[in-house]
Amino acid sequence: MPYVPLNRIKTNLFTSGRELQFLETGEEYIGHYHQYYDGRYFTGKSPDVEFIQELELISESTATFQESSEVQVYTSGRGLYSNQLVEEWDLNLIQTYRQVAGNSLTQNQKSKLPQPYFYTPSDQDYQVGEIIRYFTKKTNELKYTEVDQQTYQNFFNQQTGYAWEFYTAFQLPWQISGERQEVETTNRNITQLTQRRLEIQGLSEYLKYDYLKFYKES
Repeated sequence: MPYVPLNRIKTNLFTSGRELQFLETGEEYIGHYHQYYDGRYFTGKSPDVEFIQELELISESTATFQESSEVQVYTSGRGLYSNQLVEEWDLNLIQTYRQVAGNSLTQNQKSKLPQPYFYTPSDQDYQVGEIIRYFTKKTNELKYTEVDQQTYQNFFNQQTGYAWEFYTAFQLPWQISGERQEVETTNRNITQLTQRRLEIQGLSEYLKYDYLKFYKES
């Protein structure tokens, strides 16, 4: 990307949702971002972030559709607060889909499952102050797995060969440097906001309430 003077970039911006989405996938984005003078948006507090993805504004029609979909999911009883109904509904749907497609449920046993990934922040990560953590959650269980970016993309994009039918893939922006109390509060709020947005439970417990993980005082 051509060099752009910092005085033409708005840095250290933050969105809590319903404003921006990933340009490539259309997934809603929550976290820090920066904006160029020409109206383009990118992930991360500044252009110094190692893995930058372009964002775009969520159109009014898209936001309305997402809000409507969330209400339908909740009122139909498919939320995690009715686990039995979710399990029966999802398994029946998956079985019907596979029968129509000429496959059997046993074929899914050969599909790849999420494998744990243990991230180690780099010096550059600490200079930027933020990383993106990636997770999958079993649809009908409080079973989380922290994965690498490629695994996340495979499950989120429903890649052939992966058992994406049984998992929700999501990402979590995570502060790793700065003022200690501010970092802890930010990571806690992001975690709780993600749980509410995705209507999931148990993420805080999975993280062991360690909102200072990877933290290094700057």
